[in-house]
Amino acid sequence: MTCPVCGGEKADEMPCPQCGHPQVPEPAAKALAEARSLVAVGALDHSIRLIHSAIKAAPDSPLPHLRLAQAYERKVQGGETALAAAADREFREALRLAPADRDVHLARLGFWVRAGRLAALRAEYRRRREELPFAEECLKILDGLERSAAIPDAMDVATGAASLRARYIFWVAGGLAAIGVVELGVVIHAAINDDNYVMMADMDFFFAVAGMTAASILVLEGFRTRKGGKSA
Repeated sequence: MTCPVCGGEKADEMPCPQCGHPQVPEPAAKALAEARSLVAVGALDHSIRLIHSAIKAAPDSPLPHLRLAQAYERKVQGGETALAAAADREFREALRLAPADRDVHLARLGFWVRAGRLAALRAEYRRRREELPFAEECLKILDGLERSAAIPDAMDVATGAASLRARYIFWVAGGLAAIGVVELGVVIHAAINDDNYVMMADMDFFFAVAGMTAASILVLEGFRTRKGGKSA
């Protein structure tokens, strides 16, 4: 079935995974659909303005808040770290409105792990195993994120003392690898289970590949930097 608002494909019994219609009122759904297309071309500021209008049209829907959190998160990844608090606030609001929504839980994992909340998230999902059917899935993703975050430490052991610049490069590479792991895990799970994944699905695979490719390039650059430091 084709969504009458954004033209996306959706199952008959589910809201559109792209704009949320009919679960989200049509004016808000149209704004989200347009915002999504703007994100695809990198127009984040315009997209954020549209998402704000969607929130006004559907203040009790979690999807606009989730979309806004994701847009802020991407701006944070682009260097606008002051927006981290805004992204955190919108993730929390989406969770408040939909406390048992799998997609909201999955979407926040990477951001909250990068904020240093890995232990708290793991404790939460262990505690809520009986309550949330996707708790085990979240725990597996957290394990993958933890392994990715450990990449810089493993490199330090292998290469000995390193320059501050090389350490920074490795940390950035670890963060990009973590993003790639989360995005790829979500894409694979959705493909296997045919889930109604509400994130910007057509961008997920791109970000997974881009994150892991950039991480690989940075790892090579980090090693070159360390080798140069040792030779100096």
